[in-house]
Formats: sequence, C-alpha cells, structure tokens
Amino acid sequence: MTRMPGLSLLLLFVLSCSDEPSPGPTQVYFDAPHYFNRQIRQLNRLGPQLEKELAFNRKKESKVLSSVNWEQELSLFTDIDINKAAWRGLFDVDTIDFDSGRSRIFTVRYSPLQEDIPVKKLLINIDRSTGDPEYIHIDLEKENFIYNSRQTLTYAAGKGYTISNQQKVLFLAQQSLEVESRFIFP
Repeated sequence: MTRMPGLSLLLLFVLSCSDEPSPGPTQVYFDAPHYFNRQIRQLNRLGPQLEKELAFNRKKESKVLSSVNWEQELSLFTDIDINKAAWRGLFDVDTIDFDSGRSRIFTVRYSPLQEDIPVKKLLINIDRSTGDPEYIHIDLEKENFIYNSRQTLTYAAGKGYTISNQQKVLFLAQQSLEVESRFIFP
C-alpha cells in the first residue's frame, strides 16, 4: 500500500514527459527586435559609413563615422518590443491602403488600447511586392510625477534613421536631442 503513491507519482511523471518541444512565444504583432537585428546583420555585412547630425538643445554637430557599431547605433530600435506578454491584446491594429491595392506600399498602424503603454504609435510602411518594411515610425512616451519623456524614432530601410527626444525633469529646463543619420554605402 505504501508503494502505490510512489508508483502513481512515477506514472504521472512518465506520462507528462513528451519528446515534442513546447511552443515558443508567439508573435502577435510586428516583431521589431527581429527586424532590426536583421537590419544590423545586413549593415554589418554591407559596411556603410554613417553621416550623423546631432542637435542637443539646438547646438548642432555633424560627423561621418567610418567604423560603426550597428548594435549600439540601433539599440533604441531593437529595444522596442510590442510583443511583451503583458501587452498581448492591448494594441489596435489597422491596415491602411490609400488606393485599394494600386500602390506599391501599404501601412500597418499599431495603437495602444491603454494609456500606460509607452509605445504610443507604431507605423510601418510595407512594400506590397516583398512584404518588407520600408519605413517605420515609432512614438514613445514615458511620464511620471518627476519627468516626462517623448521620443519619435524613424527608420528608412537602406537609407537611415532619425531620433527626436524631448525630456522635461521636475525643476529643470526641458532638454531636446535630435539625431539625423544617413547611411553612405561604398
């Protein structure tokens, strides 16, 4: 009689084991980290220079970088992940087709259904023939009682990207950072 509970546990353990892998997390929305990691691999392979113009509180600086760490350069983009488990089902998705399929491009727009989600808008212009994103626009907003931060990120595949950041910290002046970058291919 004392062996029955042990035998039952062993049987339960054996029956619960399976050789089939458990399914990974499903991507409900656009997989930005995957897309931008692919872009990073492509940029590493092609090796373009980067022409970059920075404006911090309206003070401008321009430079051309010949050696670029693309992982670092595009980290703001790879950090955008609207597929977080906590956000599943919390984005409205619209497909915008301005001319009923005659254009080469259509747009997919993601809008949050809750105010506490920092991704306020994600627009993706997609090439109809390849299915590849050509242009991505992301609006982010983080706010609490100490600070308010608004960012706009844009990425044009094969061309470059922009970053606009406005930040206001309690009792301090507002600060702004504008980055405009262009890929220069050999």
